[in-house]
Amino acid sequence: MNENKLILPVSILLGCIILGGFYYLKQLNEQKFVEKQQKFQIEQEVGVFLEMQKNAIELEQKKVEIAQEKLNTEKRQQESIDRQRSLLDTCLQNEEIRHQGVWDYYLSDKAPENTKIPTSNTYEWGLVFQKNEDKNKEEINNCYRNFPVQ
Repeated sequence: MNENKLILPVSILLGCIILGGFYYLKQLNEQKFVEKQQKFQIEQEVGVFLEMQKNAIELEQKKVEIAQEKLNTEKRQQESIDRQRSLLDTCLQNEEIRHQGVWDYYLSDKAPENTKIPTSNTYEWGLVFQKNEDKNKEEINNCYRNFPVQ
């Protein structure tokens, strides 16, 4: 009879241990699931953060590229303007040399008689002077037309 009295409490105790074990395993499984969810959420947030950082870096790189391209464009434009100015200056200097050379030639002893500046007739001298001045103005205008500078 002693055995009959122990069977019920042992059965209850064994049933509680089994139920407790199942409950513990259920809680353990639930905890692992929550941890996996949190880990996934953190990984997702880190991924989004990294993607945002990557996009920000790409945006900054594009801004730098645009700024460099703008700088290069401005540099090319300035080089073009400088080249045009140089060509214009050269053209104007050449015209000044030509203009002075014409007068030097007219005034030299080497000039043929028909091209020398007449000393007796001031009207003819005025025509020669005006013709050379007109040619000088025309050449200067050609320089400005051929080598425009902004």
